[in-house]
Amino acid sequence: MNKTLSVLLREANTYCMKKFNDSMQGGVTDPWDINNGLCEVWAEYVVDRLPGAELVWLDEIAQEPEMWDTSDPDENYFLGPSHCVVRYKNKLYDAECHTGVTNWRKLPVEVNKNKTREQVIAARKVWS
Repeated sequence: MNKTLSVLLREANTYCMKKFNDSMQGGVTDPWDINNGLCEVWAEYVVDRLPGAELVWLDEIAQEPEMWDTSDPDENYFLGPSHCVVRYKNKLYDAECHTGVTNWRKLPVEVNKNKTREQVIAARKVWS
C-alpha cells in the first residue's frame, strides 16, 4: 500500500477520535467506534485530502438481490449496514480496513456484523 495513503487513513482515525472525544467527552477509542456512527465524517476527511477518492454508501454499490427488501412496491430497502466508505483505485476503505477490499462484503463492518464491539476488538488484538 502507498505509504501516503496509509498515513492519511491513520490520520483520519486520529482526527475522528480527537474531534469527537473533545466534543463528546470520550467514548471514541477504537476504529470500530468510528465505523459505528462516524463513518461519514471519516470518509469525508479522506476524500477531501485524496485526489481521485470517492465517498460512497454501501447501498449505492451493493447489487446482490438478496440484500434488498422489495416487498414494498413503492420503495426498496437495503438490508445491509448503513455505512459510508471511501472508494479509491477500485478498492473500498474505512476506519477498520486500511488495506482496502474489492468486495464490500469483506469490510469488517459486514464480516463482524453479528459480533459485539468487545468481540471485534478482542479478536483484532489476537491477530496484531
